[in-house]
Amino acid sequence: MNRTAALCLAASLSLAATACDRAEPTTPVAPAAAPVAAEQDHGHDHGHDAHSGERHDLGSAKVGTFDAAVTQIGDAHAGEGATFEIRPTGGAGEITAVRAWVGVESGQGSVKLKAPKRGDFYDADLEVPSQLPDGSKFWVEFETAAGKSNGSFELAKD
Repeated sequence: MNRTAALCLAASLSLAATACDRAEPTTPVAPAAAPVAAEQDHGHDHGHDAHSGERHDLGSAKVGTFDAAVTQIGDAHAGEGATFEIRPTGGAGEITAVRAWVGVESGQGSVKLKAPKRGDFYDADLEVPSQLPDGSKFWVEFETAAGKSNGSFELAKD
């Protein structure tokens, strides 16, 4: 090791030792805000009674090999939140993820969320885009070991 490197190392160790010996109070640093999660888990368990508002049966549709029945809770307005309950039945294999969004099939301009399972349904608490393109629908995607499949449902109108 050359002399300059040795002096730099000694100076660094001296500063580190001095800093450690100080008894100054420190202010804890708050953790950075977590990025928007793909899975919603609000830290509480939703039951059937946790969703309030008029229930709108959006019907059933084939999503891959599964049948999906969807219920919209309350109304879906542009720029506001909306709640949907997704109940898959039948099908081949196991569903590993359920994703949902309101908008167009590509999801462009929409927030696509992974819906957590709550008893016998998947709970999709979504943000409806502030500008909904014509023909916007509620979309659901089921992911299995065989791949991803999606289907759409007409939104309940108020």
